[in-house]
Amino acid sequence: MKGWLLRGLATALVLGPGAASAADTSGHVALALASLVGINSPSLTATQQSVLTAYLAGNSAPPGAPITIAAAKISCGAGDVDITRFFCELTFGSATVELTARAAHELYATLGEAGVATDGAAGTIYEGVTDLKCVLTPSDIADNGGAGAACTFTTGE
Repeated sequence: MKGWLLRGLATALVLGPGAASAADTSGHVALALASLVGINSPSLTATQQSVLTAYLAGNSAPPGAPITIAAAKISCGAGDVDITRFFCELTFGSATVELTARAAHELYATLGEAGVATDGAAGTIYEGVTDLKCVLTPSDIADNGGAGAACTFTTGE
């Protein structure tokens, strides 16, 4: 067992970190990602957060001004030894929010749905992005035409 762990570590060191690349998502994945991050953002108003909560509950919100959600870094993980462990750390400028359990799993799974690759090490699988920016346009979302949610982010480190 120890030999496999050392070989894996050596391979990771030789290959080095993955190259950073720009990515984006839209539609229902962007809506979920923006909402899950935005409900934790200290820069959004209570009204904006209630709109995001409504989206997560499967409800429309009344048309209003576009909502911009931004996070400097999101790092999530899941245990593949302790399979009950889920965690995320969201960095919004100087503020950091930590999620665990169900809330962390929702964000972890949504990052995977957005195409963020996993990276494993010593019993934990990680997913993360930097420079997340999402824009939700409630009037477009309310039209039920599949538009109104878009996110961009950087993957890799």
